[in-house]
Amino acid sequence: MTQPGLFGIVHSNRNFADQENWGKNCFNSSFPIALCCYMSHMNISPVYISIDKKLNVKHGKVSVSQLFGITSNSSDLFFGFETVYSPYQNLVHGIYYSADVVLSNKITKHQFRCFEIKLTALPDNTTCSLSDSEFSCEIVVRPSTIAFVALSIANYIYNSGLVQVFSKLLSPICSPIQNWQDKNEILIHLSHFKQGMIDVISCLLSQKERTYTQQPLVIQPVWKTVGKSSTLHDNCLDTFVWSDLALILLPLNQMNTSRRIQNVSRSARTIIWLIKMLYDFITNGQINIAQVIDMLTYDTKNDKAFAASGRVTHSFLSSPELTQPRIKKSEIKNIILNGGQNLLSPERRFDAIIVNTPGLF
Repeated sequence: MTQPGLFGIVHSNRNFADQENWGKNCFNSSFPIALCCYMSHMNISPVYISIDKKLNVKHGKVSVSQLFGITSNSSDLFFGFETVYSPYQNLVHGIYYSADVVLSNKITKHQFRCFEIKLTALPDNTTCSLSDSEFSCEIVVRPSTIAFVALSIANYIYNSGLVQVFSKLLSPICSPIQNWQDKNEILIHLSHFKQGMIDVISCLLSQKERTYTQQPLVIQPVWKTVGKSSTLHDNCLDTFVWSDLALILLPLNQMNTSRRIQNVSRSARTIIWLIKMLYDFITNGQINIAQVIDMLTYDTKNDKAFAASGRVTHSFLSSPELTQPRIKKSEIKNIILNGGQNLLSPERRFDAIIVNTPGLF
């Protein structure tokens, strides 16, 4: 008898015959990878969101094989969920976060890609009352995702011999800070942090000899419902991929640098984290990620870096694929295989039960 499984995930550290690997946290990272593999099988490329030298959003298409760095149906492909991505480990001092999924060669164990995954509902509650073309998704970003952005940039700075170039950019911003944990001192410098991040991105993309290659970092599948209901739309699934620098535009664009504000927002804190991590790397050769995230809280929990509602993400995601996703709900049975749906353990939310109980009212 064939075991339950997900399309394309042949070798991984999750055994899909075990129900524990179908829980919400596992499914939300496993299913998107299976969706990517299925899209590759159907010759459908995810939408790739990146930015140009002027920090404008660009849309392109990236094949799943390009995204994975290996043919998606390769017999050598191994998916390591919640796994440490070792190529950056020498850049880190102390605790190093795991990625949602790390792709590696199952024979040589060589790791060549890591991704964070965000499975998101379309529309969210800020866009569900708008027209279909204005629907979009909320995205919630973890601190670990920000760490991967910093490490990708730090790795480039080191390998390109540009430590001094970026030191000249960041030292005037960072060296005057006496106490990074002092919210009042940080508030005074918010505009400098924002401009500093803009300058860093511009410098990365303007190097003549070796321009920074944006890295695909966040895989964001969307599942579309009929308006606000819990009914899946006929065209219900598609996948968007964010480059590391495109993702940073989200908090950067939301960052308020007015002198009148009295608190450091999550978006502003995300940019501060990034600047501090890069400055620490330039100064010390390594980044103490956990220390930066745990100490620079500014009276806000650090369980997430920042969130952006659908009204904010729409300008990034807006596309024919967002309005009409390319994978139909009738195809879900081609992605969840051999009775895997019977092992799912959805959360029993009372509001969902009320709405979906016929005759209750």
